[in-house]
Amino acid sequence: YSQDSQATLEARPAAGWVFAGWEADLTGTTPQRTLLMNADRAVVARFNYPKENWRAAYFTAEELADPAISGDAAAPGPLGVSNLMSYLSGRDPRSHTPFNMAPEIRDDTVYSRYTRNTGSEGATLVAEASTDLINWTVPVSEQIIAETDGVETVEVSLPRQSRARVFLRLHAIPEAP
Repeated sequence: YSQDSQATLEARPAAGWVFAGWEADLTGTTPQRTLLMNADRAVVARFNYPKENWRAAYFTAEELADPAISGDAAAPGPLGVSNLMSYLSGRDPRSHTPFNMAPEIRDDTVYSRYTRNTGSEGATLVAEASTDLINWTVPVSEQIIAETDGVETVEVSLPRQSRARVFLRLHAIPEAP
């Protein structure tokens, strides 16, 4: 854009997604905005994928009426993964692909990967580590290594140091109201 020109931006969500707002050099929740290009600009459009829309994509009307099939705690797939964890990880609830955080050790560091729905509402997934399966306070580093269709792949790293053993888990953390 030339100096002092106007750029018109429009946020267009994919099917099932909802525009949540602008970040960086634009703010607000109006999907179409005009921005004065009088300097270098950075703009981020944020989108959410409401749980109701995720459910509607994977369950029939009859199944939606039955919380034993479509409720958060239900696990309709063959692997026993709850619907809440499937939603937060951007997975098909009936997936036959293992929900896997298999660790790998490289250069005295433990690495693991998981997927996370970038548009989830109400909660998010975080990786946690423990040396005793009671206290989940060992710090881990997370790095987003890929993102496709609203699902990011997160790599977790944790220095082994002098730990004889370390355990990793995914935890659904509710968002603050």
